[in-house]
Amino acid sequence: MPSHTNLVRRGATYYFRARVPKDLVYHYRRREFLISLKTTDRFSAEHALVGLKARLFDDFLSLRGLSSTLPELPLAFPHAFPLASQGMSLWTLVDYWKDQAERRPRTVMEVDTTFRRLLECNGELPVERLEKRHIVALKDWMLVQGRSAATVKKALGLLSAVFELAVANDKLVANPVKGVRLAKPSINQKSRVPFDADDLKRIFSSPIFNEGVRPVGGKGEAAFWLPYLGLWTGARLEELGQLLVSDVRADEVGFHLSISDEPHSGKHLKSVSSRRRVPLHPELLRIGFIDYVKRQHDAGHVRLFPTLSRSGGRQLTSGWSQWFSRYMRETVGITDRRKVFHSFRHGFKEACRLSGIPKEIHDQLTGHASHDVGDRYGGDLYPLPPLAEAMSHLSYVGFVSASLSSMTAAHLPRTIP
Repeated sequence: MPSHTNLVRRGATYYFRARVPKDLVYHYRRREFLISLKTTDRFSAEHALVGLKARLFDDFLSLRGLSSTLPELPLAFPHAFPLASQGMSLWTLVDYWKDQAERRPRTVMEVDTTFRRLLECNGELPVERLEKRHIVALKDWMLVQGRSAATVKKALGLLSAVFELAVANDKLVANPVKGVRLAKPSINQKSRVPFDADDLKRIFSSPIFNEGVRPVGGKGEAAFWLPYLGLWTGARLEELGQLLVSDVRADEVGFHLSISDEPHSGKHLKSVSSRRRVPLHPELLRIGFIDYVKRQHDAGHVRLFPTLSRSGGRQLTSGWSQWFSRYMRETVGITDRRKVFHSFRHGFKEACRLSGIPKEIHDQLTGHASHDVGDRYGGDLYPLPPLAEAMSHLSYVGFVSASLSSMTAAHLPRTIP
């Protein structure tokens, strides 16, 4: 059987490949067609190819203003057009990106915000008119508005992710973000820094921890336990805020937190490496964390911090994070805006290094990805005994938690506005 022109195979799948007529390149926004015939069977591919060629010829006539004399022919797969050149909106691409995989609520919110800024900067913009200059205009506009280089860089990354997916699936001809660059700052200042020993003393001797004060914005006992958990686990705020009571588990070496994104749990993680088990530090046991967990269980709560709630597609802990930053500035007196809840995580990593804990271990404790090929072998989760052993050696230079006697008031909380 003679081979059909324009029929090619990539891997096991057959494709239609052909040049776009020169006078129609503008309409299709490409110089070549490469369309999957969605079959690995040669006979089925040839059958689909005939139908596709007929439909393309009909499209060519229509675009040139001529009438078709071809009968309607059935196709073995849906017609691949219209493409971006026929009026697709930017929000169509965003919706397509959302539908292709499960997305973290925060990421979805950030993508929506970035595309709104793109349109605010450039006006209503259909996909066929989108060019690199529009992305450059957004970048420059955000910098003029006072956005940090890190924020602008993240926005470009989000745009690029949506556009790359669209290009890969024939929704867009090219990624307009490619080649857009930010100038490197002459001084690379960290956007987040750890709390020092004096900061920790001021935080954990403040009214929440030694007077039992519970500001409304702190969401009850979350105001007390989330900072302590951040200090002694190094976990991300959202990882802690979305914990279930059942995520605090007993094991062969004591108690640990199971940080996961189990289906239908409503929990989301930053990456695959974020799935992990974190043994509880002896200090958390000493100050009564397990008693708190038992009280939540006996009260019938599913979530460890049931007073936290989502709103407007934001993360569970977004509002709490804003409250904590205000509490530090206005009550504790820490005014360095680089010091936020995430500073506990930075401090945990530094404390691990100063405590002589190997990088492999503290990367496992914090859920940081390893580039060591050997780490791909073995079980899905790192063994608990070496993690618990390392945690038992963790300490903060110049800082000691309050004694139990001075913390008695913490177990008799009183709510204030």
